[in-house]
Amino acid sequence: MSYRETNQIEYIRSIKKKYGDRILIPAHHYISSDIIDIADFTGDSYKLAVDVASTDAEFIVFAGVRFMAESAAVLAKPDQKIFHPVHEAGCPMADMIDEKKAQAVFDKILAETGIKPAPVVYMNSYASSKAFTGRNGGAVCTSSNAAKIIDYYLSQDRPIFFFPDYHLGRNIADKINIPEDQIVKISKDLTFDKAATKDTKIYLWDGFCHVHQTFAVDDIKSARERYPDIWVTVHPECDRSIVAEANEFGSTQQIYDKVTASPEGSKWAIGTEINFVERLATENPNKVILPLRISPCFNMGKITPASIASILDKIDKSIQSGALLPRNVVVSDQLRSDASLALNKMIEIVEGK
Repeated sequence: MSYRETNQIEYIRSIKKKYGDRILIPAHHYISSDIIDIADFTGDSYKLAVDVASTDAEFIVFAGVRFMAESAAVLAKPDQKIFHPVHEAGCPMADMIDEKKAQAVFDKILAETGIKPAPVVYMNSYASSKAFTGRNGGAVCTSSNAAKIIDYYLSQDRPIFFFPDYHLGRNIADKINIPEDQIVKISKDLTFDKAATKDTKIYLWDGFCHVHQTFAVDDIKSARERYPDIWVTVHPECDRSIVAEANEFGSTQQIYDKVTASPEGSKWAIGTEINFVERLATENPNKVILPLRISPCFNMGKITPASIASILDKIDKSIQSGALLPRNVVVSDQLRSDASLALNKMIEIVEGK
C-alpha cells in the first residue's frame, strides 16, 4: 500500500518493521512529538551524528534541519546513505556565514594583527564552514563544550574566531572572564566594532538563532511572579541579558537530562524551542514545566510524517526494484576530509584523544 493511501505514521512503522535495522530515523529534540514517537533515537545535532555513525544502517532518514543531516554525512560510514526529507528545511543562523566570508574574516584578522586566529565553528553550521575550520587548524564545538575548546586555544596564545552564533560565543566569553576590551564583534559587512589588536582574545561573528532571539528578561520576571521558586534555565544561544537573569544556561541535551533527573514537584521555566519544552512537560507530568515564551523553529516544522513517509516510499521502491537510489545529502570527499579534521580536533581536545 502506498504511503498516500494510509495513515503516514502507520506507513512509516510498517516500512521500519519490514526492513528492520537497514533503515534508521534519528530525530532532533526540536522535532514534533509525532515524529519523536517513531524515531530510533533523539538528541542534539552532534549526538545524532555520532549515533548514526555507530550503527550499520544503510538508509538514514534524518529528522532535523539540513546542516544536521550534513554533519551525519560527514561522520557516516562510506556505505551509509543519508536522506534529508525537506531540502528547504535549513538553518537561518548557519546561512548567515559561508566559507568565503569566513576566509575573508580570517584574512582580515591576520592582516590587521599579524596573528592567525584559531577558527572555532559551532556545530550548527554547514559542512563547508566546518571544512574551512579544519583546513585552518581549528575545531568544531558544541554548546556544552565551547568553553573547553576556546580555553584550549587561548592557552596556546591563539585568538579565537568564533562563528556563526554571536550569543553563544559572547556567553562563553563572559563565563571564562574574557575582558570586554578583548572581545571584537564582526558585522555581516566584515566591519569590526573595535580595532583588532594583538591583545584581542576572541572575534565573534554577528549571527544568531531566531528561536532564541525572541526571549526577553520580562519573560523570566513573569515566570518568577507566577512561581517565586521556579528554576529558570535557558539555552546559551539566548542574549547575554537573558543568561544573566536566568539561574543557569545549558545545551538542549543538558536541559533535557537535568529536568528529567529532577525531583517530583520541581518547577522549571525553560528558554528554548517550544516543541522540546512541551515534550519535556509531557514526559514529566509530576513537575511544573513552562516555556518562557512560545518560540518554534519553523524549519524543524517543515519535517513532517508525510515528508519522511515520502522518502521511505522511495527507499522501499528502490530496494524492491533493485534500482540504485541516489542519496540526497552529498558531502564531497574533500569537504568530508577537511570537516573531519575540525570534528576530530574537538574530540581530541574534549576527550584527550
